[in-house]
Amino acid sequence: MSDLKSFKLKDISEVITGVTPRTEEGVFSNNGIDFLTPTDITGFDFNARSERKLDLEGVTRFNSRVVDFGLAVVCIGATIGKLARITTPTLTNQQINTIVPREGLADRDYLYYYFQEMVDNLKMVSGGSATPLLNKSLFEAVQVTLPNFPTQQKIGKYLAGIDEQIQINRTIIHDGKQAIELLYRYWFMNSNSKLDSRAVNSEKQNFVMLGNVINSINTGLNPRDNFKLGVGTNYYVTIKNIEDGEVILDEKCDLINDESIEFIQKRSKLEVGDTLFTSIEPVGITHFIARNPENWNINESVFSIKPNRELISPEFLNAVVSSAQIKSYTKNVASGSIHKGIRHSDLKRFEFVLPSSEQMNKFTKIAKYLHEQIATSRSSIASLEAYKKNVASQLLSGHIFFK
Repeated sequence: MSDLKSFKLKDISEVITGVTPRTEEGVFSNNGIDFLTPTDITGFDFNARSERKLDLEGVTRFNSRVVDFGLAVVCIGATIGKLARITTPTLTNQQINTIVPREGLADRDYLYYYFQEMVDNLKMVSGGSATPLLNKSLFEAVQVTLPNFPTQQKIGKYLAGIDEQIQINRTIIHDGKQAIELLYRYWFMNSNSKLDSRAVNSEKQNFVMLGNVINSINTGLNPRDNFKLGVGTNYYVTIKNIEDGEVILDEKCDLINDESIEFIQKRSKLEVGDTLFTSIEPVGITHFIARNPENWNINESVFSIKPNRELISPEFLNAVVSSAQIKSYTKNVASGSIHKGIRHSDLKRFEFVLPSSEQMNKFTKIAKYLHEQIATSRSSIASLEAYKKNVASQLLSGHIFFK
């Protein structure tokens, strides 16, 4: 791009610093606009969302700080540079500065991708104190180098379109997992179900222990003298890399080489149909392996539960070990002075109702279809993320451009 120009942030936007209402002011509620804090922002969030809400009185009182459209940037501590696009009326706390672009000078979506490349610069500007801080005046003085406004709009729209496709696939994953959970609950745990463990005729039901319907519970390996972390291009998955039923392969994962993957696989024996289960706090987060894991494996704190397919389908086993009932069970039996965890033997003693083959097959047919849709969406997200990373770098640097 030959028409790049440098500006101070204050020249192309208004910067609004948030505020935290006092609890005694009574303006927080279950309904209202989002009240956004750094903990609500996971990294580079395409859409800002918060569980805490500000009621109408709070909106009126802090109206000058409420933003309808902008880019929230965390400006304090180790999380400086976390970003979230604001698309609905939002109040942030004082640790967040929100960029409200000036029309015709800066495009919000372009800035969203631009600042992802600027995180290290922001940390440098914030200084080297124990708690780095980018106050409003420092933040407004940050230098940005931008192409002309129409070019910004084209780039921002193109990259945002990729992220919208990613969001669609994430929704498919979320809805698919929720559908499986609801189906299991309604068919097998509902009070009107013949398979309800709370029913009067429960003595006629086929109660089994988990250990009697699985082949094994395996684990991965910890490094120790076995292998080294930080070498290679494969991912070493621990409990912190499994969130909401997803294995998150990103920069938070340690890396290992091909030899280490093969070494761990001899113990974990990961394969399609296994369910991963976190064995220490947070205990009981699960992940169903629907596609062969080619570039990752697990550590000792992650269990891999293998079904005995003659007795239980992989999909039904996954529903059982992902259920609210097993979460309640593990909470009661988990032990440990520092980090509570569950042993193989205790997990194997979990009891549940095993349905008839006919009932299990009906459930499995639906769950298998949904798991396949989830796996396809996961693959799509990985491809889209890789493409976005490459094309964003090329577009922002001007190596490729729109006519």
